[in-house]
Formats: sequence, C-alpha cells, structure tokens
Amino acid sequence: MGDHNKKWAKAIAASLVRLKMAVFGAFTLLAPMLIMTLHPTKLTVLLTTTIFVLVVASGPAAAMKTAENKDVIAACSSSSSAARARAAT
Repeated sequence: MGDHNKKWAKAIAASLVRLKMAVFGAFTLLAPMLIMTLHPTKLTVLLTTTIFVLVVASGPAAAMKTAENKDVIAACSSSSSAARARAAT
C-alpha cells in the first residue's frame, strides 16, 4: 500500500472518530431535552438528568483507555451542569 493511501486511510479514520463524537455529543444534549420537553414533570426531569449524567460519565470512562481521572471528572461535571441548566428552564 502506498504512502498516499496510508495517509488517506488515516484521515478517513480520524474523520470517523470525530463524527462519532459529534453524534454522541448531539445525542447527549438533544435526547434529554426532548424527553423533558415532551413529558414535563419533576420526576421526568430528575430521572432524565440522573440517567444521562451517569451514562455520559460512565460511557467514556469505560471506553477511554488513556484517560486520567481529571478527564472523567471534567466530562461528568460538564454534562451535569448542562443537564442542570436544561432542568432549570
């Protein structure tokens, strides 16, 4: 395989990783917002926020092999603050 083909394959693989992260980010933002908008009760807000914060915190923590503790805490705190902002509206 030529050098050009290897560079092209690496570029495609990097693009797919970024696309996966963008879809994951959009899902973690939009899904709870839609759930809480379509079914606006306090219980729905609390359960949706709790479930999505746990998923966002534990999913990447299990998937990332080189993450440090501070990276996992940063992901958890940013998702929980976004969920609190959605719940406040």
